[in-house]
Amino acid sequence: MLELLRNCFLRIAHGDDAASVRDKIVQRLALTGAQDSSALTEVDHALLADFLGVADPRVQLPSLNPRARHARLLAIVRQLVRQPDNGTILLLMEDLHWLDEASMDFVSMLVEAVVGTRILLVLNYRPMFRADWQTAAHFQRIELTEL
Repeated sequence: MLELLRNCFLRIAHGDDAASVRDKIVQRLALTGAQDSSALTEVDHALLADFLGVADPRVQLPSLNPRARHARLLAIVRQLVRQPDNGTILLLMEDLHWLDEASMDFVSMLVEAVVGTRILLVLNYRPMFRADWQTAAHFQRIELTEL
């Protein structure tokens, strides 16, 4: 999921150093604020930089409990996904039946966030897998028989 953020939504190149990554975070999040009335703050920049492993040692992170931090990160990523300048993207996520709870929250947010965008989200999982978003109007299930 880190690679998804880095490559698709933040446009971070493989060789970018930490300072360049932080600059790209600020630039991309500034664009989301221009499109959305809930503008992202410097705290959001710091949270996302820390999540990506490029935290600025001069910036103190806010003291949020893990659940609040997770929710805030999901909200930030949701705004990045909904950016109109993302273009056409095909996202393929495999083996959802193996995801942990935090990763499942991320996928659930993605399923909701891609509605109305030019992003096609393809998910694969075993038949016994269940998630709330499988009943959404924009979700289409395609069952494949065993190979």
